[in-house]
Amino acid sequence: MARKKKFKTPEPIAYSNEPVVTTKILADYFECSVENIKKNFQNNSERFNEGKDFFKLSGDALKQFKDRGNEIPAVGKNANLIYLWTRWVAFRHAKILNNDKAWEIYEKLVEFYFDNEKFHWNKAREDGKITRKNFTDVMKKFYEYAKAQGTSRPEVAFYMKYSRLVNKLAGLPNKGGRDGATIQQIVLCSLIEDRMSEIFCGGMEKNLPYKEIESHVESWTENLFSAIKIPILIK
Repeated sequence: MARKKKFKTPEPIAYSNEPVVTTKILADYFECSVENIKKNFQNNSERFNEGKDFFKLSGDALKQFKDRGNEIPAVGKNANLIYLWTRWVAFRHAKILNNDKAWEIYEKLVEFYFDNEKFHWNKAREDGKITRKNFTDVMKKFYEYAKAQGTSRPEVAFYMKYSRLVNKLAGLPNKGGRDGATIQQIVLCSLIEDRMSEIFCGGMEKNLPYKEIESHVESWTENLFSAIKIPILIK
């Protein structure tokens, strides 16, 4: 009896903040030719929307994509035009083939590739680092603002106080908390930091006393803490 081939997927390729596949990879998954994928696309082109169902790369955009090296298997070095396909094209291809094997492959593609938890966790983490940097910059500005009003607290005290408060609201420990966070917790941290930054910046623009601004931030977080005690956010 022939051994059943194990379904294996590489790390998802990211483009425009979502997982995509090249034509070659999609053909390999469905065990058909690249020409078959192209033909299905050409015969149903009116059903596909660029930027949603697929991305067409050429010129500088393609060069930048190729420069990512090992992240993009199955892209020829001399290619001057490539298509990147989203899950919707994989769905339509399975629908065109319309057999049990095609639908089984599509379901596994969704589970192991397009909904790859590691991919989406990494994306949330990278997005969160951008928000974190902005939050840190705001805290530095707020420290200088408070210092000008006579505070004797060191800069690190401001940062640690509100950083710990963010972690507490998201149900995270203070040390290494985000490395073990869920996607929901990472996103929640970003939302909290964004809102805190808005309150800090708004208060400074109005020239409020720094202690009054802190009071507004703490009042907002107290109300939030009482509203977000949701099991999925608590380890």
